[in-house]
Amino acid sequence: MTLHARSAIFYLLLALVSIGAATATAQSGGTLVQRLDSIAGAGVLENRAVGITAAVVKGNDTVLLKAYGKADVEGDVPMTVDTIVPIGSVTKQFTAAAILQLRDQGKLSLDDDITKWLPDFETRGNKVTLRHLLGHTSGISELAEMPELRAMQLMRNPTATRDDVYKVINRHPFQFPTGTMQTYSNSGFWLLGLIIEKASGMTYEDYVEKKIFEPLGMTRSMYCNNSGSRAPMILPAAGK
Repeated sequence: MTLHARSAIFYLLLALVSIGAATATAQSGGTLVQRLDSIAGAGVLENRAVGITAAVVKGNDTVLLKAYGKADVEGDVPMTVDTIVPIGSVTKQFTAAAILQLRDQGKLSLDDDITKWLPDFETRGNKVTLRHLLGHTSGISELAEMPELRAMQLMRNPTATRDDVYKVINRHPFQFPTGTMQTYSNSGFWLLGLIIEKASGMTYEDYVEKKIFEPLGMTRSMYCNNSGSRAPMILPAAGK
């Protein structure tokens, strides 16, 4: 996740570890916690990360919940287990989960053509399915590399609308024929966000709030921006 050039860069580490009975028996509780603490804090100690929060859970027990390093280097603000951090592209996992929920509800199919949901999308002769979008194989041009969107300063531009972004993506040529290659695609997941809205009848932010956060008890999780950029959600560094 990249913030302003002079801002701190920090990472969210959420580890859900299943620890086998044999391993647990072989190690005392104190030894296990020390080992996990050493692994979790290594990134900060080795200057590979500015700040990390690690959570290790076994069943209903929290084995380790600890923060390391800084949340803000210039302000000398320590990372804590309550620090709120933007999760950036990890938001894609929530988008994928929402698509699969809607699939399970019979509201869409992974093999739906994109034009079923976005009829005016220019496929340029390609058959693009939701499965292609999820798997980064659609060939749709990358929005982060589009000069118009860079000039728009999407992540910090509250005036940019989703229609503005959609029009730019729609007029760019494909990078490659759909299904022939795989390349990381923010564009594909941005378009999946629109499809979630159409299939559910809810805004993306309302959907993740009502259908993911609330059922899971994620009371301190939120979508941080309603602008056209579909900016990353904010999640607590650990816990709910």
